[in-house]
Amino acid sequence: MALLVHKYGGTSLSTAGRIRDLAARLAQIRQTGHRLIVVVSAMGGTTNQLQSLASEICPRPDPRELDMLLTTGERVSMSLMAMALKSAGQPSISLTGSQSGIITDGCHTRARILDVRGDRIQEALDEDTIVIVAGFQGVSAEREITTLGRGGSDVTAVALATRFSADRCEIYTDVDGVYSANPGRVSTARRLGRLDHQTMVTYARLGAGVLHPRAALRAARGDVPLRILSSFIPGPGTEVTGSSEGLPAVIGIGCLRGTTRLDLTGGDPTDLVEQLHEAGLPCLAAIPSRAGTGTVIFTETREADVVADFCLGRLSIGVDQTAAGTLVTATTRPDVEIQTAFDELVPAAIRDDRESLCEPGAVMALVDAAEADQVVLDLHRRLIDEASTAEKVTS
Repeated sequence: MALLVHKYGGTSLSTAGRIRDLAARLAQIRQTGHRLIVVVSAMGGTTNQLQSLASEICPRPDPRELDMLLTTGERVSMSLMAMALKSAGQPSISLTGSQSGIITDGCHTRARILDVRGDRIQEALDEDTIVIVAGFQGVSAEREITTLGRGGSDVTAVALATRFSADRCEIYTDVDGVYSANPGRVSTARRLGRLDHQTMVTYARLGAGVLHPRAALRAARGDVPLRILSSFIPGPGTEVTGSSEGLPAVIGIGCLRGTTRLDLTGGDPTDLVEQLHEAGLPCLAAIPSRAGTGTVIFTETREADVVADFCLGRLSIGVDQTAAGTLVTATTRPDVEIQTAFDELVPAAIRDDRESLCEPGAVMALVDAAEADQVVLDLHRRLIDEASTAEKVTS
């Protein structure tokens, strides 16, 4: 019997009817002989509602108490899913992150998984029971409830797939795979049938939007077979495997809104990124400064002050916050030259484009937010649409 790990996002679980429909689908899968671990997010909109409620109580909620509050969303989803499965005659059990043995560090609101013990999950699988796990959460060594940050249910799913050597991990979202750009903004965006793990890591970090970057990295390190699928549209989705053979020259155009550029004096870019990631702080990209005296990093604007304080305090690096906007990126094969397109299509007055040291082959530009959509359209047309047309003509 194959062991499958499924992850369902909030839009897939937004109503009681959708939960019942998913339960019926999972029952069919179990009846074909497969074992199932199902990771669930909070019902659509719940996390935002809880976050808003906390903000009404105080502008800066205590991180520990915020984690206690936010984890209730996934507990609602997991218990409702288990109820629906049991009503359909399927043995099932719902488990929180702590009950599942998901051990994290103690960094509230952005914890990282250190270990997955999973004793209760294994016991349930041995009894041929469908296991429903609350995503996005775990417990620290100090027995504190923690959350993994936005999109953390993806990380939970991949971590469980790794721990139990699952035959496949399937991530169900509201789009039917990974696209060359956001299909809601770029009408010519195309679904990618297959990606290799490392390209998925790069694209996830730089704006793909359908898979958490830490989940992509865990899958790459554990060589976990992934598939990105839609909960609503039948289809093959996007398969993420180890091979990069046959991939297009330019994979996709990403867009990360709410990005701030920090100019750092001193520090090795590679070590810096690793230390920021270990601390659970967002570092979207890092490049050498033009003067050669430091590093430029791009981080989430809402976390820019925290990242700056970390660099100033723990790393003794000078920091200057110089610009904020939208980071537009192009993910390519490492040997593909696309700088000319950026030179021609991205307005010089707002451009800061260079190849990232963290993501070989990725070129990026920090642009004004008002210019971002047009820049993405122009780059997609030049690097993907026209290249595809030329390839068809040649063949």
